[in-house]
Amino acid sequence: MCERRLGRQMAQLDAEIAELERRRAMLGAYVQVMRERSAQDEALAMMALRSA
Repeated sequence: MCERRLGRQMAQLDAEIAELERRRAMLGAYVQVMRERSAQDEALAMMALRSA
């Protein structure tokens, strides 16, 4: 019985780890998008200043 309970706990931990890894990947993708947008905004601002 103890072995089954430990097995369930391990499975639960595996599921939690998988969820955290998924969420981490999503956050990483979001950070990358925000970096790209920031770079684009800076480039547009520089273009606007040059043409003013």
